[in-house]
Order: sequence, then structure tokens, then C-alpha cells
Amino acid sequence: MYRAATILSVLAVLAAAAFARTDVSITSSGFVPAKVFIQLNDDVRWTNNDVIVHTVTSDTGVWNSGDIGPGQKFERVFSTVGGFKYHCTYHPTFTGTVNVANSPVEPASMGRVKALFR
Repeated sequence: MYRAATILSVLAVLAAAAFARTDVSITSSGFVPAKVFIQLNDDVRWTNNDVIVHTVTSDTGVWNSGDIGPGQKFERVFSTVGGFKYHCTYHPTFTGTVNVANSPVEPASMGRVKALFR
């Protein structure tokens, strides 16, 4: 019984990881975290936690959030592998990078999970 419950828990975690979202906070000092690492077709959600308007604008013009007011959010799904630099149009020192990989990097804890199935 314990083993079946463990297997179901692991499968639930893996299923949730298949559709991952990474959150980035926009603060008075910039994007936090400034660099994120995601998998292909995951999305990033930026939330403006500052008291003024910001943007999330691709350095290459691929996307532009438009104005994101205080408390508002902007989301984007990344369907291309690579490194995508972005900035705030109003605050050029606010910069960030979304790094998109084709396959996941296995976390160290997965070794313990795999051991359950041996």
C-alpha cells in the first residue's frame, strides 16, 4: 500500500512538472529573479509588485507586454529553445533573461525517486 501511494505521489509531481510556470516579480529594483531557466513550452508569469508601470519587452522585439500596472500580470509561453533577453522600456537598467531548454535538467532529488522503482 505504501509503495502504491508513493508511486501515485511521484506521478502527480511529474504530471504537474509537465506544465510548469515560472514566476518573476517586478520590483522597484528590477526583475526578481533576473534569470530563469525553463523547459520548452513552459510559461513565465511576470507580476508587477511595484507602485509604478513597467513593461516586459524582448530585446529583439519578439514580444512586448505593453504597460503592466501595479498588481497586474503578464504571461508568455516559450515555444523556442534559446536565451531570451528582455528589459523594461521605461527602466533600461531593468533586464532579465529567460533560458529555454529542450529537455529538463534532472534535479538531484530524482535519484531518490528513481531508487523507489528499483
